[in-house]
Amino acid sequence: MVNVIKYIIISIIILLLQVLVLNNLNIKGYAIPFLYLWIILRLPASMSRIVTISLGFFIGLIVDIFSNTLGMHALATTFFAFMKEPVTLLYISREDVKNNAISLAGLGASVYLKLLLTMVMIFCISIYLIEAFTFVNVMHLLLKIGTSFLSTFVIILAFDKLNLIHKNI
Repeated sequence: MVNVIKYIIISIIILLLQVLVLNNLNIKGYAIPFLYLWIILRLPASMSRIVTISLGFFIGLIVDIFSNTLGMHALATTFFAFMKEPVTLLYISREDVKNNAISLAGLGASVYLKLLLTMVMIFCISIYLIEAFTFVNVMHLLLKIGTSFLSTFVIILAFDKLNLIHKNI
């Protein structure tokens, strides 16, 4: 129970950090780190997929409300939450998912880095394709995807390294 309360408090802090600081911290109009994805990544594997997807939608909606982005984050984060289970099962077995937290400490560096790379890339591609809704300026789109991917990957990895929540959450 203490871990759940810790998780909720940390999630609120991350959402506040995202909407008040990180959304305004775009490097030359390209790289925006999306730390709030960590909240969905750390949801327990035992949680129902419907609940995970619903939480993904509501977390994205909160970011949309404060960022004035008209549902882009809600859609991309819902898709991110939808893809969490199948992508996780690409790298680890169902039994290992139930026994280990999706974290650096829970999965080990090799598996966690592959999972994180895949999931962050899925999100960055989806959010910027939703935003652009065109392939007119492909280089600009690829630059935004690449820089945001890199900044998000690094910030989530650094945040996970802090290990603020016990690895069994």
